[in-house]
Amino acid sequence: LRDLIQRRKTLTEQLATLLPGLEKGRADPASVVKCRERLQRLTTDAERTRKELARQLTKRCCREEVEAYLDDRFLIFDRLGAHARKLLGL
Repeated sequence: LRDLIQRRKTLTEQLATLLPGLEKGRADPASVVKCRERLQRLTTDAERTRKELARQLTKRCCREEVEAYLDDRFLIFDRLGAHARKLLGL
């Protein structure tokens, strides 16, 4: 989870750097491709981590508590992903 958070932070910083170019339609194509790839890997890894955490936590907690915990931890991934996909034209 810490790794995902760090990678999310890095992606956010990269998007912030690209944002002026994206808004004007003049972003470096190679940088956009890199961001798209990072976003896709982060999304896949976040979903896999969420499922694994759910599996492990369900052994110790009730389903509702697990869902609330995971929703709290992964909401930012969902929102960032949706916004980033829009910015990157995905």
